[in-house]
Amino acid sequence: MCGLFGQIGAADAPAKLIALIHDLQRHRGPDDRGTWSGTFGKSRLSLAFQRLAIIDLTSDAAQPFESRESGSVIVFNGEIYNYRELRTELQAQGIVFRTSSDTEVLLAALDRFGIDEALKKLNGMFAFAWLCGRTRRLFLARDRIGEKPLYYLSGHGAPLTFASEIKSLLASAAPRRFAPNRRVLHNFLVNGTVDDSEQTFFEGVYSLPPAAYGEVIDLGDRYEVTVTRYWPQAAVSESSRSLASHIDECHELLGDSVKLRLRSDVPLGFLLSGGIDSSLIAALALQKGVSREQFSGFSVVNPSIDTDESTWISSVTNHLRISTNMILFDPNGPEIVKQLERYIYFHDEPVSNLAVIAQVAMMEAAREQGITVLLSGQGGDELFCGYNKYFYFGMQELLRAHHPWEATRLAWSFMRNGTVLRYFSPSDAARYVRLPLPGTGALALGPALVDTPRADIGIGRGDVRDRQLADLLRFSAPAITHAEDRTSMSQSREVRFPFLDWRLMEFALSLPLDNKLGEGWTKRILRLVGEPLLPPEITWRKDKVGHFSATQRWLVMRGGDFLRTQLNAGSRIFACGFLDPARFLPRWDRFWSGATNSGLSVRSMVSALTLEIWLRAFADELEL
Repeated sequence: MCGLFGQIGAADAPAKLIALIHDLQRHRGPDDRGTWSGTFGKSRLSLAFQRLAIIDLTSDAAQPFESRESGSVIVFNGEIYNYRELRTELQAQGIVFRTSSDTEVLLAALDRFGIDEALKKLNGMFAFAWLCGRTRRLFLARDRIGEKPLYYLSGHGAPLTFASEIKSLLASAAPRRFAPNRRVLHNFLVNGTVDDSEQTFFEGVYSLPPAAYGEVIDLGDRYEVTVTRYWPQAAVSESSRSLASHIDECHELLGDSVKLRLRSDVPLGFLLSGGIDSSLIAALALQKGVSREQFSGFSVVNPSIDTDESTWISSVTNHLRISTNMILFDPNGPEIVKQLERYIYFHDEPVSNLAVIAQVAMMEAAREQGITVLLSGQGGDELFCGYNKYFYFGMQELLRAHHPWEATRLAWSFMRNGTVLRYFSPSDAARYVRLPLPGTGALALGPALVDTPRADIGIGRGDVRDRQLADLLRFSAPAITHAEDRTSMSQSREVRFPFLDWRLMEFALSLPLDNKLGEGWTKRILRLVGEPLLPPEITWRKDKVGHFSATQRWLVMRGGDFLRTQLNAGSRIFACGFLDPARFLPRWDRFWSGATNSGLSVRSMVSALTLEIWLRAFADELEL
């Protein structure tokens, strides 16, 4: 888990710029820093790296890493979890290794198999830049879900530059300023989406997509990145095997994924909520050799809000006979703003919920206790249809396929069981449909955004499997992993996601709908996997919360008038024309008075607040 930077230009990147990049990304890699420069075509390629040492802590594994045999060079952020298996395969072909690092294995695999074949073999989270020593071709690549970030900037007569964080690209382009990307801003405010495309909040700054690699091409007057998608390689077909067979395979795949992600040369811990996903990861880790005495858990609690997870967390820890650090998250209004200001600097973008700063609190606790690597339960909802929206998408699929009886049976099972329907949220549902819903209200967009077409984030013409894949590659997982990466990296910690193992993802996508939504339950098969391992109140829990879920009641109680004053008629968000103050501010004031008819959801409120903070934080880099 590290930071990388690269620039292609007529000369080596100035030493002053490289030093600045090292400082800007130091939180990503405080253990070491390195540089490399060499020829790329008619130009010069400069690389910089900030290291957080996880596997092979010696200086032999430092980056940029150069092959003595091929002359290839790599900078690599992330982990290759199956590096030991790949190492054995490469050794059988005569390759000799000088380190025990996954970096050297990755470079050897790229040199031996080429970019396409090597990427198919990798099980991990990664972003890297690889200069092939034989062909002198330069490739950028990201893992299948985009767990690790990689941004690039080109054009305007400037060098092509790539980095782990946007702020590094902005610094490399100074004094150039960037226009806010109106399409991205519109999607963020209306749909609550981020990281759903190659575009970022900064016009002209691009994100390499998940499951893709890009080759840097010399066009004579400039360099461009041509993008190739490498996953999924083919449409996933539905499995016809029995439910019992699927349960066994799910248990085996998830267990092996956990086992691979326990590989670390530094202390390791777990992010534990009271939900089935993180609880199951903890239970499987114990099966795979983690001792109860050495188990280090981290949990966010807040007994003053209805969504507090303390009771559920205690149920898990008592059942598994483990302990966790209960971290109280209950900041007041000034503290919330201060933490958001600090976090948005690391995030480079506004956010639509306060869970991110609660997550930082766990990372701070892990850092204080010397825990560098943490396993997370994120991804289970995307794989096994845990979100409420999947019930509606499932109904839509069945009705479109002319199966009204099956749709009726599905609806009745959920109504009878008291799941999903009792947690219906008009404000959330409004994101996925075009029709206005009671109590949602139209967002008061300003003149700069009012004519921007609304992006469709509904299911479209596909089925639930298509929607799951879209959530993994666009709508959900990239935003989650972006936030997890920034919260962990702000404290120089690494987070790993066992549910996002590509083998498990393909398996989950292949499951019949009733394995995921069946008998009145979301995540049906995962609950059946967890049944012998976890207490029934966790396995068959009906409500869904997560590590921390802000409510209006808590925000009004803790934030009060201070948060209300963060937006007024003179705020940048109104001066830029993103929201209409005459229509928005009355709703804003009603929200903070505790009124339930403000027309603003907690998500809309947080989005507006953090967009304003983002505009302030990057005022020197933005054209406003």
